[in-house]
Amino acid sequence: MAINKIVYGGNTLVDLTGDTVTPETLAEGVTAHDKSGSVITGTMRASEDLNALLAEQESLIAELRETLRGKTAGGDGDSDLVLSLLTREITEYSNPTLTYLGPYAMSGTNIASLDLPVLTTIAGYAFYECKSVPSITIPKTVTKIGEAAFAQCSGLESISFQGTITEIGDYLFGNCKALKNFTIPKEVTKIGNRAFSNCYSLNSIEIPENVTEIGDDAFRCCISLSEIYIPKNLIKIGLFALDNCLNMKNIVVSKSNPSYFSEDGILYNKSQTRLIQYPCGKDLKEYTISSKVKTIGNAAFSNCYNLISITIPDGVEEIEDYAFESAGNLTDISIANSVQKIGKETFKYCKSLRRVKLSENIDSIKSYTFYQCDTLTRITIPESVTTISANAFNNTAKLSQINFNAKNA
Repeated sequence: MAINKIVYGGNTLVDLTGDTVTPETLAEGVTAHDKSGSVITGTMRASEDLNALLAEQESLIAELRETLRGKTAGGDGDSDLVLSLLTREITEYSNPTLTYLGPYAMSGTNIASLDLPVLTTIAGYAFYECKSVPSITIPKTVTKIGEAAFAQCSGLESISFQGTITEIGDYLFGNCKALKNFTIPKEVTKIGNRAFSNCYSLNSIEIPENVTEIGDDAFRCCISLSEIYIPKNLIKIGLFALDNCLNMKNIVVSKSNPSYFSEDGILYNKSQTRLIQYPCGKDLKEYTISSKVKTIGNAAFSNCYNLISITIPDGVEEIEDYAFESAGNLTDISIANSVQKIGKETFKYCKSLRRVKLSENIDSIKSYTFYQCDTLTRITIPESVTTISANAFNNTAKLSQINFNAKNA
């Protein structure tokens, strides 16, 4: 969208509507905006007046910067966009009066140091992809931080909160791959979707007792995280919240928690009828699921590379989607006849899987259930199965024998 006029607080800061600049009057290779606000590239060859022309342009930019300095970085109009464009080369920013930092205001800049002592609001994506900032201190005046405000800050190693916030927003620190540890402020009650997803270096996280909800994918792919504590007031853990935490060995649940329970580091619902998450980093090679379990949850064993053999005992009734996806060293699985439903993509990418004993009471094999199971050579489909969905065995290259015992075979 071309911008040819900026009005801030009733004052006209930029007005290009009467501009006469054309490619022919602009130095060759230099870019500018014409009266419509569109970007043009100069074609004029160098002349004696070139230096004076460039100096005038630099002066205008400096004047605009000074006009915006000290005002709200964001809000309405295009002032926050202009500030963002003008600050990409700065590494330090200090402003004793700034209270609001708008969407994308500092996005993509080389900011490494900030001093904003009265800041109250950091809008969504405000520091998105600021790859040079190594640490940041959130001042005590800040009460609101928007989604993804620090997402993709790949150099960010530490964060200190002095302020009071009640929510860690969606994707707030997503893909902050250098972030090593984090203490969530005690006032926080919710951790949003993907809040810490792909924080590869995160090895320590402290979740306070006031947290009641952890969103979908919140800690997904936090591959350095070895332990996590579920506090007493937490009543909702979203889908895939702890998926692909490859070094996770222990999930600890407060004994006072009314919704969740842990045993041997494995996360269950309170009645232990649902196995929610088996820690990917546990050292066991063989595992038999508890006889109390009725449901194996979504992605419960996904990416559990250490497991070679799993026994699903009588009493388990359902295996949900992605339950064993990418369990790359799993070679042998036996599914009791009590199981009536197996979800989609359950054994997808189980590249070492050789032996599968299916329940004789399932009625279908869902899409991508055995997708790319590279070493699976044969399988028996029980007579209870009436439907095999699209791509169920797709790209399982060595599969050469399927025995059908279906009534209508």
